[in-house]
Amino acid sequence: MHQDENQNNAVTSEGRSPKRVTANKRRRLSAKAKAEAVLRILRGESIETVSREYRVSAATLSQWRDDFIYAGTVALKSRPTDPTEARLKEAQAKIGDLTMRLEIAETYLRKKGVRLWKK
Repeated sequence: MHQDENQNNAVTSEGRSPKRVTANKRRRLSAKAKAEAVLRILRGESIETVSREYRVSAATLSQWRDDFIYAGTVALKSRPTDPTEARLKEAQAKIGDLTMRLEIAETYLRKKGVRLWKK
């Protein structure tokens, strides 16, 4: 059997077929795929085995592992969070906080006998 045929029939230690190489050698892996690769290393699989399966260098995989340990899955995202999205989340958190404060104030005033304005 040729080496290519052996590689096509290969199965990982977890019973999965290895990732296939696409025509584009420089492909992007999702944060989820990177996290899966890192977790396999952290569970004891060799960096060499995982790097061959994911078609990345051992150095790249080691960097992912270090980033993951340092900052978790967020460090593995390819693109930074959109500033607009961050402001939206801040605004939603502020609205939630103000809503809770208003409900607490309304409850307090109701107990004190103060009539509330109509909504």
